[in-house]
Amino acid sequence: MENEILFAEEVCEHFRICRQTLKLWIAKARGGQSDFPLPVSPFRCKLRWRREDIVNYQSNIGNDRAMPQALSPAKRKERQAKVIRELEALTCKK
Repeated sequence: MENEILFAEEVCEHFRICRQTLKLWIAKARGGQSDFPLPVSPFRCKLRWRREDIVNYQSNIGNDRAMPQALSPAKRKERQAKVIRELEALTCKK
């Protein structure tokens, strides 16, 4: 189960939300208004998340159905750098 990847449909099922809500959460996360995990998929590919990120997000929120929360600018910048490094690592492995 380590490094298990979830597609958008599976994330929607996990949180019991529709696709539009997931898109809203992603947009808020990219804008720094939320700490919802950003997808780890390469640009223009199907959206994918690590199961670990989704589970950690839900446990940090502490709700059965998690809602996005605001993210500090410093934490947002650190998180964006981490996602960029992960995407570069994914694309370099080919």
